[in-house]
Amino acid sequence: NFFWKNKILNLEYGYNYRVRCRAINIHDNVKVYGEWSNFSGEIETSPAVVTDVKCEVQSDNSVRISWTGSPTAKVYQIEYTTNKLYFDSSSEVSSTSVENTYVYITGLEQGEEWYFRVRAGNNSGYSEWSDIIYKVIGTKPEPPTTWSLTTSAIIGDKIVLQKAGDIIPAV
Repeated sequence: NFFWKNKILNLEYGYNYRVRCRAINIHDNVKVYGEWSNFSGEIETSPAVVTDVKCEVQSDNSVRISWTGSPTAKVYQIEYTTNKLYFDSSSEVSSTSVENTYVYITGLEQGEEWYFRVRAGNNSGYSEWSDIIYKVIGTKPEPPTTWSLTTSAIIGDKIVLQKAGDIIPAV
């Protein structure tokens, strides 16, 4: 926020700003303006929230997380866990930081749902966290090659085999 004319201006996250000012005196209901000051150096705001976070499975135990970056970000922090309720409340959250807009995360346990979120950082602080995304890690199971149901038959009994979805007539 920036204070100007007894108002607070809301600056947008993710941008750099430069400011200058001048004095205004009122004498006999006439405004007398002073000279403009020089522009300040750049004032950096915290980065904007990262968007478009995507997760692609790379192998049985790894993913590639990518996102649209924030223009003023210098670093991105990624958190991941197997339960989204753990974010902000548990030590069961892993974290890594990178300077680009993607990261490969390896060593993930197969068969688990993994939740991910990303935030951008610079010298002025961190953005809010992105939306949480998730992915199930591991390979799809192979379809069964045989199907069996334990049953007994005696020589001479009639056995009826059916495809899945066939309607069994009432006997």
